[in-house]
Amino acid sequence: MPEAAPAADESLTLNLNGLRFTGPYDGTNRLREGCDYTVSGTQLTLKAALLTKLTSQANQAAAPAYGVNATLSAHFSRGLPWQINVVTDAQPTLTAATATVGTTSAFTIPTQFNGDTLSMMQSVYADGTDAGQATWTAYQAYGTSFAPDYANNGIVLPSAYLASLTDGKRVTLTFRFWSGATATYYLTKSGGTVTGTLS
Repeated sequence: MPEAAPAADESLTLNLNGLRFTGPYDGTNRLREGCDYTVSGTQLTLKAALLTKLTSQANQAAAPAYGVNATLSAHFSRGLPWQINVVTDAQPTLTAATATVGTTSAFTIPTQFNGDTLSMMQSVYADGTDAGQATWTAYQAYGTSFAPDYANNGIVLPSAYLASLTDGKRVTLTFRFWSGATATYYLTKSGGTVTGTLS
């Protein structure tokens, strides 16, 4: 849930596959139906008060604690429980950068993920044609054309992706995150120099 917004009820769908849902737990403590959660058909709803309590317990410091604040488990009549992560996040922010790259080096976009997780990258030229290794789609391959580096606060564009770009043509990158947030970044390769900007 966004860090700046108050907690709201959050719902998820239970794929029961013939099993019976026996309840969600916080560690070994079973949550209270009606107070902490409700179930309607296959919809499990975690109540705002529960989410507020879980995130406030994790956020004792003055600065927001982005990322996973708590992990709940949903139990069923058989099989392993589902893990449900309670995450605090904010809009990811990208920063302009310029680097000299060679045939074996990558370009890293400085990124504050703010608790969010990168999902997809679209890559197009100004005329709308696809840019990158995948020439039949704007969506480039995770791990091949781009990859997050959460530990070092960056999105890495490897040398193979950079080599596929047309020299001097500006590329618009649209990053999509699991929260639903998006971020736009502009990239231009000129000889051995790659420049990234926010506008």
